Amino acid sequence: MKKIRSFSAAFLLGSVLFAQGSHSQDYTRVGLPEGAKARLGRGSLFEIAFLPDGRLAAATSIGIWLYDVYTGGETALLPVEHRNNVNNAAFSPDRRTLATADNWFSTVRLWDVNSGKLKHNLEWDREGVCSLVFSPDGKTLATGAFNSDDIRLWDVDSGQLKISFTDNRYHPCSLAFSPDGNTLASGNDRIRLWDAHTGQLMATLGGFRYGVGNLAYSPDGNTLVSDAEGGSIQLWDANTGRVKGSLGGNSVRSVAYSPDGNTLAGGNWYGKIWLWDANSGQLKATMEKHTDKIWSLAYSPDGNTLASASIDGTIQLWDAHTGEPTVTIDGHGGAIRSVAYSPDGNILASGGEDETILLWDVETGLPKVSLKGHVRRINSVAYSPDGRTIASASRDETIRLWDIGSGQQKAILRGHYNNVWSVAFAPDGTTLASSGGTILGIEKGGWFEEDSVIYGEETSLWDAETGRLVATLEKQKHRIWSVAFSPHAHILASGRGDGAVRLWDTNTGGPLASLRSDREGVFSLAFSPDGYTLASGGWNGTIRFWSAITGRLKATSQVDAGAVYSVAFSLDSQILASASYDGTVRLWDVDTGQLQSILKGHSHWTQSVAFSPDGATLASASWDGTILLWDMSPYVTPILAPGPGEEMAPTASGLDAPAPNPFNITTLISYRLAAAGPVRLGIHNILGQEVYTLVDQFQGAGQYQVYWNGRDQRGGGVGSGVYFVRLQYPDGVKTRRLLHVK
Repeated sequence: MKKIRSFSAAFLLGSVLFAQGSHSQDYTRVGLPEGAKARLGRGSLFEIAFLPDGRLAAATSIGIWLYDVYTGGETALLPVEHRNNVNNAAFSPDRRTLATADNWFSTVRLWDVNSGKLKHNLEWDREGVCSLVFSPDGKTLATGAFNSDDIRLWDVDSGQLKISFTDNRYHPCSLAFSPDGNTLASGNDRIRLWDAHTGQLMATLGGFRYGVGNLAYSPDGNTLVSDAEGGSIQLWDANTGRVKGSLGGNSVRSVAYSPDGNTLAGGNWYGKIWLWDANSGQLKATMEKHTDKIWSLAYSPDGNTLASASIDGTIQLWDAHTGEPTVTIDGHGGAIRSVAYSPDGNILASGGEDETILLWDVETGLPKVSLKGHVRRINSVAYSPDGRTIASASRDETIRLWDIGSGQQKAILRGHYNNVWSVAFAPDGTTLASSGGTILGIEKGGWFEEDSVIYGEETSLWDAETGRLVATLEKQKHRIWSVAFSPHAHILASGRGDGAVRLWDTNTGGPLASLRSDREGVFSLAFSPDGYTLASGGWNGTIRFWSAITGRLKATSQVDAGAVYSVAFSLDSQILASASYDGTVRLWDVDTGQLQSILKGHSHWTQSVAFSPDGATLASASWDGTILLWDMSPYVTPILAPGPGEEMAPTASGLDAPAPNPFNITTLISYRLAAAGPVRLGIHNILGQEVYTLVDQFQGAGQYQVYWNGRDQRGGGVGSGVYFVRLQYPDGVKTRRLLHVK
């Protein structure tokens, strides 16, 4: 049961607010796509380089950000439409060209840094491009791939393949040109030196059990640097191939020489950076401020500044001589998988690949609170109805409940295996539903005559206050991607990998109905705010609109761009937003299923969509590491929450006709109270016996809605036939006839 009243909650952040740096700019409105009001986040980092004019360029998943190195402020964003999962990037020596590579779809693209325009698409027929490096004159690009033993050299001006030669081993994922451009070094199990013009093998250096992670030549070309076994730095004589020495460090991820060649910088997988004297090998400084892998290191042309880019989402500028940090540029996070608005609409929560939940101030676009605790990616976030708690589901097999006032964890819920895909609060906030992995049993004498574990998926209910497991609704072999509560009833929907949508009674734990969708995996589910419609988004791009009352299919819509990862209803229940594999957001008419508009702006998959509580804004989160806020005024009429005392009480009490009537799964019962008092609402059979009590409590004046799912007081299903809804209130009694049909 739910009283129909808009909710406005006070949202307290307290002492967990982050202090904003003086360099913060209004980056949220730089380079926005049409229809978008703001962008939260700057995309995922891949490569950094200093431009000739002294600015710092950062290649990200949404384009090239240009930064003032003195203030850390953004000076421009050059959008580049990747449309795929960029995993590697490299700037040409003159900083006029950016090369990007896609790990999954094997695309290599060349971009004009000044305009952000695409110059060339390099035709590649192997998966997993993992290495990009420009020749010193910038005329040649060398590429290597995970699933290929080829090294390819491309003409940068024309985009044509110049030469291809074989490394005799898979994944030559580290490449480096000598300063004169005549030699190309490649690294995997060994270091191989190639004639960069003919592709002939010139020499083979060393042997590495775990492979070579990085290669770099000194500016004079006499020394080749590699990360040796165990991740330390090894120095080679580039002329003779002999080992000159080794430096300290461990698990080194990236290396860079200062312009004068006197200093070598190395950054590792754990965020540590070392500065060594390149001549003596003596350690000059150790810098620790990053909290995760160092992706890239770059020296300024004058050698006074070292920039480091990390998977922790920050770019750090350092005094290259002392190792002291100078400016921090943050806001570059990983892929965002889920977003949710606070009930008052002022805060947007996001979770994704960086294992962190960020709370964004919607007005300023700046992150205000960071909630850390998960150790794997976050798949889903949800606000409690009162706005005091956030639930997060992660690949680390846990659900975590966070107290927003203090920013502290309230509880860690354990029970799922491998992945927790989705979480959702019940309308009253007392129950949390989740879907995730489980162990179904043990297979005796499986492969190799050994016992093996049978893995599956389950839907669970938890006490939202204590984190105690209340019930498990289903266990089966197909993946359960999504769960969603009906807004006005104790009904939970779950979407499965075999295409089934199941409706559950959360009071009894029993199934109510199974809605079939042609065996297409169901990725996402959402109930309309009025409770009449359930929408499902499928693996193959199909959106289905179901009657939440009868379970019948109302309309079907098709997205031609692949999977639908998320669906959300507008507050008036008239518009459905969907998040698609092609990076778009689509708006659909709920009554007809017709496409209303396509919103374009993300550079990668759109993972999640959420409407603000007033319906005026739609938030979309993407794999590109950003959230876009879209203006919904052309499509919906915002509904404002009434202020104190503004909601008018009904002039007369009454009981409306149940809808639908007759009904099969559930029916909605609406009633009005003109005055406060004791209320009893029950379902009676034709003998006058009350079979189910819906309401028995004191209630204030107002309008109310409650569902009946065709069950008696003990949870059993009632038979087909005529029943009566009886409302007893302070001024009298009202009765309505109801027909249940199985």
